[in-house]
Amino acid sequence: MKCKVISLQSKPERRAHITQEFGKQGIDFEFFDAITPDQVTRLAKQHGLALDGAFLTEGEKACFMSHVCLWQQMIDENLSYLAVFEDDVYLGENAHLFFGDDGWLKDNDLDFVKTETFLQERKLENDAIILMDNRQAARLKEQHLGTAGYIIGLKAATSLIKYAQSLPSQEISAIDQLMFNHYLDVLDGLPIYQIYPALCAQEFILFPNQNSMPSSIEIARKQSKQNKPKRSLSEKIKGELSNAVRKSFGKFYRIKIDFR
Repeated sequence: MKCKVISLQSKPERRAHITQEFGKQGIDFEFFDAITPDQVTRLAKQHGLALDGAFLTEGEKACFMSHVCLWQQMIDENLSYLAVFEDDVYLGENAHLFFGDDGWLKDNDLDFVKTETFLQERKLENDAIILMDNRQAARLKEQHLGTAGYIIGLKAATSLIKYAQSLPSQEISAIDQLMFNHYLDVLDGLPIYQIYPALCAQEFILFPNQNSMPSSIEIARKQSKQNKPKRSLSEKIKGELSNAVRKSFGKFYRIKIDFR
């Protein structure tokens, strides 16, 4: 299975981290040069995406396009599976068993797998698939953000691009929201499976006080939230009802996605 790490050429310290982290387990990988803000408008138009009017920071738009361009590259190269990472990720023990071979994906008919965790409780479907190394995979039933580690097959890549292209600018969200929140509600979308214990996590999740690789996107995202338009009353009510249902009926199915 091919592994690609989205990374800016201007961040050598992050590339050094990835080289060391993947090298520990002998996992082959390639860097994918992250899209920069000055490339976004041209590439969004090329891929049929209404990014111009989206309420996203310039960094979020560039991040969005980095993932989309990588999906398209996967399709163009006709890869069966692709493992995608961001450059502040840490890998769990025996991660090479999962990222070095795609047989387990084919055996279990998996096409869209989240390998990352935010160390939160998430709602998963009851029926879990037993995997090697004392791990399991179950269908994700609620949002679990982050795009620092996931695996997609050709069907998933095609479906995600089609979904992104269908959205008007006001409905386009940050790439992790699109993939691991809104896509869950797409009627003809593919199921997303969560591996647990997870195989990877970002530095700011595992080591919140370390911050050796600060994210400019996260900083800008926090600032943009202060200026984000307020939700309408109907949107607030809908959100509160959703939360109430989740808290009332979802606890039995929720499990903390640990990292190992």
